[in-house]
Amino acid sequence: MKSIEFLKTFFSRKSFLPKIVALGFAVLLWFYIGSKKVGSVSFNINVVPINLSADMVVTEFQKKSVVVTLRGNKEDIKNVSKKSISVEVDLRNPVVGKLAKYDLNINFSEQYDSLKYELSDRKMFVLVDRKAVKRVPINLKIEGKVEESFVIVNTKMNPEYCTISGAESEINSIESVETEPVVISGEKTNFKKSVRITVPDREKIGVQPEFITVNFMLSPEKDVIKISVPVSVRGAGHNYDYKILTKNIDLFLKTDEDKRVDESEAEAYIDMSSYDVRYDQDMNSEGVAIKDFPVKVIFDKRKDINFVSIVPETISIKIRRK
Repeated sequence: MKSIEFLKTFFSRKSFLPKIVALGFAVLLWFYIGSKKVGSVSFNINVVPINLSADMVVTEFQKKSVVVTLRGNKEDIKNVSKKSISVEVDLRNPVVGKLAKYDLNINFSEQYDSLKYELSDRKMFVLVDRKAVKRVPINLKIEGKVEESFVIVNTKMNPEYCTISGAESEINSIESVETEPVVISGEKTNFKKSVRITVPDREKIGVQPEFITVNFMLSPEKDVIKISVPVSVRGAGHNYDYKILTKNIDLFLKTDEDKRVDESEAEAYIDMSSYDVRYDQDMNSEGVAIKDFPVKVIFDKRKDINFVSIVPETISIKIRRK
C-alpha cells in the first residue's frame, strides 16, 4: 500500500513535471559518467642505462624491460603512445664488478597529467664492469679437403689479428679467436676465401674487423712432404712468464731424391733473446701482452731439404711481467 501511495504522490500534477525533469537529468548524468569510466593500458618498456662512463660497460640486466601501466579516463588513455614513455637507470656512480640495485626512473615526452602510472619494478639489479680492449691472434678453422692429388702448403690470413672489446672480466680470459669454418671442396688451384670471425658471445663482445680474407696456396701432393713439429722457446728472460699460443707448426718440404723426412730430424723454435719486457709498451694494466715472433727451423743432419712453406710463419706468445 505504501508503494502505491508513493507513486500517486510522485505522479501528482503539482510535482510531476519537475520530477520528470530531474529524472531526465539523472539519466543523462548516469550516461555521462558511464562514458567517462576509468581505463588502463600497459606497455613493455626497455630499460635504458644513462650517464655511464665511456670506460664502463653493462654486462647484465636483471630484466631488459619493465611493465608500465597507466590508468585514468578512457578518452585520455586512447591518446597514450608507447614511444612517449622511457624508463632509465642512472649509472653515474656504479658499483664495478658486482651486481647492485639501482632506482628506475620513468619519463614522458608528452603530458599525461590526468593519468596515474605504475611500474612493475621500481629498482633493478645491474652488473657494471670496466671496458677492455685487446688485440688477439686469429686461428683459422677449415672443413673439407682439396682435390685428392693436391695439398694446402700455405695459408695467409689478412689480417692475422683482430681487436676485441667488452667487459674486462670477459676479455681477460680470451687469448685467441677462431674463424667460422672455411668450407673446402675439391679445389686444385690457389684460391681465396672471405670468412667471419667468431667470439664467445657477440652480444657482449665486439670484434674488429668482423671478416678476414684467407689466401690458400696449393701444390701437387706428390711433390711435397708435410710434417708437424713442436715449437720451443730459446733465450727467454727471467723477469717474465710466457705461454706459447700455437704449440705446433706444419712444414711443407721437398727433398732432392724424394727421401723420407722424420719429424724428429727438424727443430722449430722462436728466439726471445732480444726481447726486453721492461720496454714493452703493449703491456696492459695487468702487465700482460701478446707478441709475435718468427719461427726458425733447422735440420742439423740434412742438407737435401728445401722448404716450400712454414705454417704459421710467426708464433704468438702471451707474456706476463713478474
